Amino acid sequence: MYVESFGNPTRFLEIASRVTRKKPIIVVKSGRSRVGARAASSHTGALAASDTAVDALLRQAGVLRAGSVEALFDLAMGFVGQSPPRSRRTAVLTNAGGPGILAVDAMEPWNLELPELSPATVERLRPLFPPEASIRNPLDMIASANPAGYRKALDALLDDPALDSAVAIFVPIPPNDPVEVTDAIVASASTHPEKPIFAVVMGHQGLPRGRAELQEVGIPAYLFPESAVRALAARVRHEEWRQRPVSALETLPVDREAAQRLLREAAAEGRTRLQEDDALDLLWAYGIPVARAPLATTRDAAVEAAERAGYPVVLKVVAPAIIHKTEAHGVQVDLRSADEVRAAYDRIMAGAAAAAPGATVEGVVVQRMVKGG
Repeated sequence: MYVESFGNPTRFLEIASRVTRKKPIIVVKSGRSRVGARAASSHTGALAASDTAVDALLRQAGVLRAGSVEALFDLAMGFVGQSPPRSRRTAVLTNAGGPGILAVDAMEPWNLELPELSPATVERLRPLFPPEASIRNPLDMIASANPAGYRKALDALLDDPALDSAVAIFVPIPPNDPVEVTDAIVASASTHPEKPIFAVVMGHQGLPRGRAELQEVGIPAYLFPESAVRALAARVRHEEWRQRPVSALETLPVDREAAQRLLREAAAEGRTRLQEDDALDLLWAYGIPVARAPLATTRDAAVEAAERAGYPVVLKVVAPAIIHKTEAHGVQVDLRSADEVRAAYDRIMAGAAAAAPGATVEGVVVQRMVKGG
């Protein structure tokens, strides 16, 4: 699915959360950059959402996000024709060290696990390969590995109870015939249907032969190790999502009238930025609890607000011309008495006058000081 904007995120969340319990949804969302967001807005007429918010929405709905159209199809291929992996525990099999290491590197961001091979598996593999081979996970059979070696090695790995999937990498090295190697992978997959294999047959698109043969029988085959790992990780994440208990979708109570009033008032005054007290009121209107911050325009009003909130408190200047409050001495923290509040109010007013002579100072907001959040 290609997406530029979400018309109704709550409705999308409701529907997608149900669908992804049965089938994967994979999304590529454009407009991640500022220029891209502007282009998407002119295309659809919709406002661009924060990329962080989009990630959170998709994650909450169990939707997989692809970084590109190419990745979209790579991930989709990983859902065709094989059983889902039962865990994050996987193995890497390769006839060349470099691609195997790249596969392992690609696994770390996705928290895929590479367990140690069981002693029985190591003993089973050791006679198959020369001493230079690395009989561990990842398993580097070195360049001399032939189709028979691939079959026996994959069988041994998939028989290991500590492993639930495998990434099988083949770098075409004469005299091995790619089709014979992929036939070996297919044969091993047929005897281990409960453990998916993600294959890598390296080379230019269409070359070498063998990749199409794998895809025809439902084994995803990729050009590069990172693509296979990304697809495996997506399959794992979707299966974990499916196994999670279904929870009720919670929505926050929204006071739309209050939110619209705050924005209308700011626009009527020609402001392009909400003052802190307005911003906090807007969060409350959307059901997001924040520390209350009443506006005080005198020393005594600040003391009254502090005593209602409970000490210690924080005072912050409210002045449209002062954006960086700390540099203007506009933030005073950990105030524990009425006298401290009065003195802090005076310091804030003096600092504001020095930082922005002649600027309008509306007062200060008074908040209960909350630590550790």
